[in-house]
Amino acid sequence: MSESKVEQAGAFFGLWTLNREASRYAQGEPPHDASYKLEPDGDAIKVTMDWLGPDGLPKHQVYTGVPDGVVYPYDGGDVVDAISMTLLDARTLDTDSRKDGRIIAYARRVLSEDGETMTITMRSFLPDGRELDNIAVYEKSVD
Repeated sequence: MSESKVEQAGAFFGLWTLNREASRYAQGEPPHDASYKLEPDGDAIKVTMDWLGPDGLPKHQVYTGVPDGVVYPYDGGDVVDAISMTLLDARTLDTDSRKDGRIIAYARRVLSEDGETMTITMRSFLPDGRELDNIAVYEKSVD
């Protein structure tokens, strides 16, 4: 029996801490502090993000995605109504966020060869047609 997509994504699982100095944001300021946790949740991957925004206020977001490339409804807020998660290979995990059928944000997570660094390129598709990329670099932490 072959591994499921969630099992294939195992190198992503764990707690990750933002390396603010290595991160580059075209839109907004990088968080002052951030953690990013990925863990298996049945046939899905649970993503938990905690950060201190540029205003110093704590933020928290949790969502799950099935890494099969299918678009699923999302009821976690007004900005996004559907998400799709795709495991391209053991070191590349993509997610897109949609509103009214249109992709409004896209994230590509890429693991380093040693599995200790995760670089997330987040692209925002703005209503005026502009596209902005933020690049966040995370280091694997001990849970």
